[in-house]
Amino acid sequence: MMRRLLGIVVGLLMLGTVTATAHADNALTVKLTTPTAQRQESANKGYADLLTEKGATNKLTFTLQNSSDAPINVDVTPGTAGTSDNGAVVYGTQNWGENHFVNLPARMEQLITPEAKTVTVPAKGSATTSATTSVSVKTPDSGISGVLAGGVSFVQQQQTNATDSKTMFQSEVGYTVAVLNRTTNAILVPNLSIGDVNATLVNNQATVGIQMLNNTQTFLNGLM
Repeated sequence: MMRRLLGIVVGLLMLGTVTATAHADNALTVKLTTPTAQRQESANKGYADLLTEKGATNKLTFTLQNSSDAPINVDVTPGTAGTSDNGAVVYGTQNWGENHFVNLPARMEQLITPEAKTVTVPAKGSATTSATTSVSVKTPDSGISGVLAGGVSFVQQQQTNATDSKTMFQSEVGYTVAVLNRTTNAILVPNLSIGDVNATLVNNQATVGIQMLNNTQTFLNGLM
């Protein structure tokens, strides 16, 4: 039963801090309105850190602004948090391997539902210079043993003419706002174990890859 409550973190070693208050990249800026369910310990932060009830659904509202002279379309997608190969937390990933979620019933991306998958943000010269969108965050009916971690990604898609006028390529500009959810303030003790170990050649140099598993639904910070 305990393993079924672990949620998303088994197979993922989670390090570091969450996303900052407001985010700007090129023309796009996104700001989260502080949720009513925000934990007091995380007041006035730019990320969602929710303390919720079993089975509850909470709404997160974001304001998107565009400093360019033309409207932009922004894709809104949920993600599940995990640790990248260089040790940084990635909050918006959707393609973690299935081995990260063995015997676990839910990922955060399955619990976050965007109001709209694409949002059009008007240009700065228009009458309305911002757009508002929201996502719903579902808390599992069984509650959360520890912390569920994920995020909401906002990606601006742009098309640019290549040297060959017949060829088009897309560049993506975006970032992720972290979303944490819990049903208790209790802090769990991490339980680290070692998974697969493999040796490979990178740039003609031998490297060893070690899979580290955090078997408790909590952050394991400062691993050296």
